[in-house]
Amino acid sequence: MRLQYLLVAGMMLAFGACNRPSPEELFSKAKQDLEAKNFAAAIEKYTRVIRDYPESTVAETSMFSLGAIRQNGTHEYREAISAYRQYLERYPKGPRAPEAMFLIGYIFNNEMRMLDSAAQAYQSFLAAYPNHVMAQSARFELDNLGKSPEEILPKNLVAEEPAKKHQHSSAPSPRGKR
Repeated sequence: MRLQYLLVAGMMLAFGACNRPSPEELFSKAKQDLEAKNFAAAIEKYTRVIRDYPESTVAETSMFSLGAIRQNGTHEYREAISAYRQYLERYPKGPRAPEAMFLIGYIFNNEMRMLDSAAQAYQSFLAAYPNHVMAQSARFELDNLGKSPEEILPKNLVAEEPAKKHQHSSAPSPRGKR
């Protein structure tokens, strides 16, 4: 009797494992959901990849993708920062670690207007990656924290833009002449 129970339990486990999607399948479905702008479903699938297959080849990309969805899709900026921080904790030497670190500063600065937090994030980025391709952008962001576009852009460029718009809107349409 006990042997039969073990056989049935083993078969159920084997059958359940067969029906369980692979990390690559979940990842692919998450990408499809993301393309369809079904952010909740994409988040759920990326989270399952990370939870169920933490050592898989797609877990790292799934973790970074959670931050990107929260930042650009759902605009949940605190959650995006949290996801990028989790990425950095789990993959401190990961290929997207510099980008995750930079984006934390970017979100604090440009989305949340938390300038002290942005400054700290950019300074941490520059300390860790002083020669990275985004280091110049981090320095620019630091130098211009809290400034409006008018304070950053050259004055002649700011003055030209409204004039160009006015010229285009007041010019007669070539279709009006016959």
